[in-house]
Amino acid sequence: MAETIIPASILLFLVLVLFFIYDLIRQKRGWLNRGLQIVFGFYLLRVVDETIGSIHLSPQETAINVQLIPFQFVGDIFSYEIGSFLFFNAIRISFYNVLLLAPLGVFLFLFGWRKGRRVLPLVFLVSLTIELLQLLLSAFGFIWPRVFDSDDLILNTAGGLVGFYSVKGVYHFIQRFR
Repeated sequence: MAETIIPASILLFLVLVLFFIYDLIRQKRGWLNRGLQIVFGFYLLRVVDETIGSIHLSPQETAINVQLIPFQFVGDIFSYEIGSFLFFNAIRISFYNVLLLAPLGVFLFLFGWRKGRRVLPLVFLVSLTIELLQLLLSAFGFIWPRVFDSDDLILNTAGGLVGFYSVKGVYHFIQRFR
């Protein structure tokens, strides 16, 4: 029996195409806003591709991996010899986790979210949704085994806030000189 694999980003792409067609028919948005939404859609496709990957329609072996110890990534970084491959790999993985949702913070600001206290819970919920999807899809064998990692929640949320406050700072800096 042949295994059927569908990239999760393809499924999201079809949903986004339907949304954009519906939005074009309504004609309620300007071209700049619509262009920003299209870029945001491509960003979402990349996030889904990086975090979920491909969906196996014939389920694979199941595995449930959970790491609930917060800030374990700090211990991982310093448990390796400085300069070794594992040391730099731990830093790289942590950096990529911060980088994953940084654009989300930028997009939230550009879409009109101006208060950090409203952005924090949303970015955290997006990160939690990603982790729960990875856990559930792994548990039922629809994706390769992934880890539900509390450090990912921390680093992803921090990344979203870094993106939000970076663009907010640039915006306020530009406003001073107008």
